[in-house]
Amino acid sequence: GKVYPNYETGKSYFYVFETESKTQLLNTKGEENIALNLKGYAVLTAITSCYFDLSIVSLTRSHASLQTTSSQKTLLSGQATRPLILNSLRFRLENGNIEQVCTTGNDTFWSKNIKKAIISLLQVQNFPSGQVSGFFEQQDISGKCQVYVEKQGNTFYKKRFLNLCTHREFGSSLVNGVPFDSPTIAFQSVPLLDSTSACKQGIYDDIVQSSVCHEEHVLKSLAPGSPTIRISLNTSITFVSLKNNFKLSSQPKDYTPTTPYFQYG
Repeated sequence: GKVYPNYETGKSYFYVFETESKTQLLNTKGEENIALNLKGYAVLTAITSCYFDLSIVSLTRSHASLQTTSSQKTLLSGQATRPLILNSLRFRLENGNIEQVCTTGNDTFWSKNIKKAIISLLQVQNFPSGQVSGFFEQQDISGKCQVYVEKQGNTFYKKRFLNLCTHREFGSSLVNGVPFDSPTIAFQSVPLLDSTSACKQGIYDDIVQSSVCHEEHVLKSLAPGSPTIRISLNTSITFVSLKNNFKLSSQPKDYTPTTPYFQYG
C-alpha cells in the first residue's frame, strides 16, 4: 500500500508550530499557575524521498499567570534564536518512522529539543495491508515508546504509553533514581509521575497537514495537605504553504548522528 508521508524531493513545506505548557498546583490556596507558549514557523525540505532538513525561521514566546490576565509576549530574535535558526536538523524516515537524526556541533540542547519535538509530530505509523489499528514501537522525543495507532479515513489517532517508554533520562531531580530498561515492568522510571499522551494526525495530499498532541503529567500529593502538581502540554503543527528551491542552511555541514530523544544540557 501507499506509504505516508510522501514529500516531493526538492520541495520545501512550511509549517506553523505551537506548544503550550501549563503548570498547576492543585489542592492549595493562592497558588501561582503558569502557562508558557512557544509559536513559530518551520521549514521541512525533502532532500530525498526519505531524508529531510528541518529549519526554524521564527519563534515567539509568551507566558502568563493562569489566575490573572497578565501576560508577556516576546518575539525571540538575534542572539536568543541564533542557534535555533542557524542550525538545521537532518533526519531520515523509514516507512514513516524516525530512524536517524543528525544535528550540528554548534547547536544547543534546547534548540535541538525544539526541532526533535517538531519531527516527532511528523512521524506517521504505516500499517500492513488490510490493517487499520494495532500496537507498535516508535522512537521520538519522548523516548522509545509503545504506541497504539488507529486509522480512520485520513485521520490517525495515536496513544503513547509514556510510563512504559524507555530512554527517558530525566537528569537531576529531588528524587534520585535510575531509568529502567525492561519490557516486563509497568514503569520504566521512578513511578511518581503518572503520564499520558494522545495525538491526532490529518494526512491529506500524501503529507502531514496537521498533527495535534496532548500530554499530561500528574505528580500526586506525597503527604496530607501537600499539593498535587499537574503539567499539561499541548503541541501542534499545521501545514501552511509549499515552495520550491528554498535555500538550505549555509552553515558548515558538520552533522553528526544523535538520537531523537530529549537531551539534557
